Amino acid sequence: MKISTNLIRQPKFFALFVVQFLGAFNDNLFKNALVMLITYRLMVGADAGLTITLAAGLFILPFFLFSPLGGQLADRWDKVWLMRKIKLAEILIMLLASIALFSGEINFMLAALFLLGAQSAFFGPIKYSILPEQLRTDELMQGNAWFSGSTFVAILIGTVLGGLIVLGDGGLLWLSALMLALAVLGYLASRQVPLNPHPLKDKIFNQAWWYPYKNVFRHFMDGRGFIVVAISFFWFIGASLLSQFPMWVKDYLYADEQVAVLFMALFAFGFGLGAWLINLHLKGRTRLRYQPYLLVLMAIALADALWATQGATQRLQLLSVGEYLSQWPGNRVVFDLLWIAVLGGAYCVPLYTQLQRQVPDAERARAFALNNVMNALFMVFSALLIMAGYLSGLNWLAIGWIGVVVIIAFAAWEYLWRQKIKLLG
Repeated sequence: MKISTNLIRQPKFFALFVVQFLGAFNDNLFKNALVMLITYRLMVGADAGLTITLAAGLFILPFFLFSPLGGQLADRWDKVWLMRKIKLAEILIMLLASIALFSGEINFMLAALFLLGAQSAFFGPIKYSILPEQLRTDELMQGNAWFSGSTFVAILIGTVLGGLIVLGDGGLLWLSALMLALAVLGYLASRQVPLNPHPLKDKIFNQAWWYPYKNVFRHFMDGRGFIVVAISFFWFIGASLLSQFPMWVKDYLYADEQVAVLFMALFAFGFGLGAWLINLHLKGRTRLRYQPYLLVLMAIALADALWATQGATQRLQLLSVGEYLSQWPGNRVVFDLLWIAVLGGAYCVPLYTQLQRQVPDAERARAFALNNVMNALFMVFSALLIMAGYLSGLNWLAIGWIGVVVIIAFAAWEYLWRQKIKLLG
């Protein structure tokens, strides 16, 4: 079976790639710009912290409320047709978000953020479930590698640019123009994705909103529920690390904010690199036998990063990027985190591909809707556990060592369950 090495050059896949990339970019552009506005312009002290936490909750809440419905709609209607409608709605939401920014009304901005989260919740089940309808089976692994790797890059770029633009001269105008331009480009790209002449539809629609959860976990032993939990666990790891990068860099490695940005950039790059490498290695096949071992390697890399952090020398003046990178072996934390990201890309892409192959065509969007909800749950659980650790008097290093144990324990669970369930790959 010949593997396409130029998938990104295929017009229909490139259009899909642009749609999902610009969507993730736009979400994080507005979300982080709002956080920066709240922090530096609109509020101070505890009020700012509370509002930022509320904003994060309002963006995640729609994934719990609307993802199951989004999955049912995507299995009921043509996914391309539905995607175009959702991207058209994004233009209207970004227009409202722009008006909210100029109004200065924080409640208006938060409402716009909630709508943007709802739009993402409806688009999420389509993002991965549409690939098997647009690509050949031997192209799925490569398609997932492009999608998964680029998502982290889009999050990084959107996060960095959102903060830089909104606080600059004429920031609100430039930010609004960019958000609207990205939304319009995303809609135009969706028009380039060909409609499926024979869309796969599920005629059963009058179901309770919890049906997707029950249906997928009812089939846990054939692999679907196992795969969803396995994917979500990596988001648990990623959310835990990404949320702590700024504090880790400043308070433990004694380096400035540019080093924190470097950490985030390398994490995004590493995930994409890992996705690309596993695609080359497996050549379009799905093999899930490596996943427990990849988790163990992640745990080892995290343990080394924490060990190196313990040996960092306290400084009165924070290190610049150049100064930090010139210190060996004390700077090996950056390489450990890069290695974790590479392993993460290699870990996730086969799981996404296997879920696409494991679930029947007419139920695929609902399976990915559940995956999105579970990802959000695991990220919220990560934040709650870290908060509990801090409230218990632990510091980040102690919490990190607990994380190492948790990763190894989950790897053992994956290994044991992998022997029991019936997976195609």
